[in-house]
Amino acid sequence: MLPKHNRIPSGKIRTVLSKGRRFQTEHLRCMIYPNDTDMFRCAIIVPSSFDKRAVYRNRLRRLISESVRLYMPRLKQNIDCILMPGRIAVDTQQAVHVMVEQICVQAAVFV
Repeated sequence: MLPKHNRIPSGKIRTVLSKGRRFQTEHLRCMIYPNDTDMFRCAIIVPSSFDKRAVYRNRLRRLISESVRLYMPRLKQNIDCILMPGRIAVDTQQAVHVMVEQICVQAAVFV
């Protein structure tokens, strides 16, 4: 799980979803919007339409969260980012790590 100060408050998620710049890879979608703080904040959304089993959705959320946490020192500040897995998703840490790296490179959020 990401530290509390690196999570987007629930009231700001709708703003990021509606106004944010969108990026997409084969496995992951990303919405990025500038924020008014001096830190990177992230939310991971895995809708129930992805899979009906909460266990699978929560596992995927934890894997993505861990990958984001590992990349945190390299990410730009002042950005809110929402990550949503696509219909085709993998469930190994190595594969999720590669997915997150690809979307971060495409969205240019690395320092």
